[in-house]
Amino acid sequence: MKLSCYLLRGSQRPSDVLRSTDADVRHYRGNDNQGWEQVESLTEAQQLSNRLAAVYRTTSREPSDWQSMVAMWEEGVDPAANDFAIEERQDRGAVFFFNVGNPPQWIAWSFGRAWRYLLRSKLNPRFGVIAALNDLTAAEDEAVFRKLQVRRQSGVPQVVGRATFGDAPIGAFELDAVWDAIKSIGGRTPDGNMVYGSLSLVESHPITGPNELEPLSVLSLDKFRGTRYRDRFGFLDQYIPVSDESNIAELDSHVARLLLADPSTVAFAHPSAVASFGSRDMAVTVAFPGEPRSAGRTAVGSAVIASHSRLRNHDDQINLDSTLRFYSEEGLETRADLRECLASQFVIDDVTYVLADGVYFEVDRNFVASLDNFLGPHVVELVSAPVYRSRGETDWLDSAATTGQFLKLHPTTFSPTGQIGNVELADLVAADGRLLHVKVGADTAAAAEVSRQAMSAAEALLMYPDTRKWLEQSQLTRPFAGLQSTLESFPRPAIGIVLLGRASDNMSRVSLFAKLALERAVRHLEGRNFAVRIHFVPNELGD
Repeated sequence: MKLSCYLLRGSQRPSDVLRSTDADVRHYRGNDNQGWEQVESLTEAQQLSNRLAAVYRTTSREPSDWQSMVAMWEEGVDPAANDFAIEERQDRGAVFFFNVGNPPQWIAWSFGRAWRYLLRSKLNPRFGVIAALNDLTAAEDEAVFRKLQVRRQSGVPQVVGRATFGDAPIGAFELDAVWDAIKSIGGRTPDGNMVYGSLSLVESHPITGPNELEPLSVLSLDKFRGTRYRDRFGFLDQYIPVSDESNIAELDSHVARLLLADPSTVAFAHPSAVASFGSRDMAVTVAFPGEPRSAGRTAVGSAVIASHSRLRNHDDQINLDSTLRFYSEEGLETRADLRECLASQFVIDDVTYVLADGVYFEVDRNFVASLDNFLGPHVVELVSAPVYRSRGETDWLDSAATTGQFLKLHPTTFSPTGQIGNVELADLVAADGRLLHVKVGADTAAAAEVSRQAMSAAEALLMYPDTRKWLEQSQLTRPFAGLQSTLESFPRPAIGIVLLGRASDNMSRVSLFAKLALERAVRHLEGRNFAVRIHFVPNELGD
């Protein structure tokens, strides 16, 4: 039987992790004689036992398959031998909790659709990944991996999945230890068992009753607490989940203030559970607390979140514990806290935090310092450049061209022979021959876009011979000493990345993911033997 288990975060208890629901829920307590008896609530039961269960159904007209299954387990009958078709029933589910280990922690085993009633923010986000990696790296043969899903931190954070048809070493997945955060991983353990780790740990085990889950809970917790993964995957510790409840409350307040002050600093995204719909995100309807499905909307952004009264608490502050309901076109429903639907990065007291999938991560200071130390020597003043007057990129490019120290190429492009699409080699050419790529802002999106532009232009210089002809023609039509210097250093002229609106000595104001985008671009370009400089042009207010 394929089993999925979760680890409750820190001191969280079963009654803390179960989402309030309209479903009919029956609570059970494991007896000393290994039987199970119904109790009024988990709050009552967890004071008496380290074995608990919650059985769900969303209609009271039919007996729950899971109640029948629990009864059969009590009698020692293997439920896998019976045709319940449990996985196909979206209105059925059960969660079994076991308090194990030293120090003790609660492990939750989810069956059917019960996982959607678990609050992700109360679960340890690294449990499945770390446990699976410790299991997989026990193999002498490194070719044990089959699936890898990463959250690409460089540029605009995005989830990227990769899979192989057979066992492969981790190198086959092109994992980058600096800007890929492992979201899930799967493969074959030394004993031949397939394991998959993400928020949960998924493995196959032959069991005949719920009490057999208790020793498996001990085993799963031991896997998570191991440190074998650090030999090859120690970079995971660059992002440490915040577990202290008081710290989380402070971070919630900070994100709520960010939403109200500037919604653009916090992104809204559908939670991971929406992927189970198998629908396009555009087809998903979102209903706020107290709203019927008919009042839901398909277009939701951080500005809508910031302005909606149903997401406020009694102090009129945004409540990140607000429950949002998501509906597919087919009528499937899942729920998530508002916190699970937000993504942000911010700095408090020189500590960088990331909010993703409902969890706050504290970024290792040494990791941030290493980025600053690498990028610092590349940051230089852009001599003779005008200040940025907040009128847009084109206006600043025109101002730069009027100084006589820069040649404006933007928006001119050319089409390489035999290629589809146009190439923009640069926005400006500097007096010393540097090709400058320019974007407004120092946020993640701007850094990612200008980095992609610079890397694409560099590849065009190396790959297409007619780029030189195009530059020579530009020199004939608009003579400029700097462009002659570009031609003299062809095909590897110096490259400059220009971000408008930030003071040149204010690297600490650049977001973490923007730094990662810049770091990736610089390493890529220098690996192709280009000299690279980063220029921050201040705005007229001196920021």
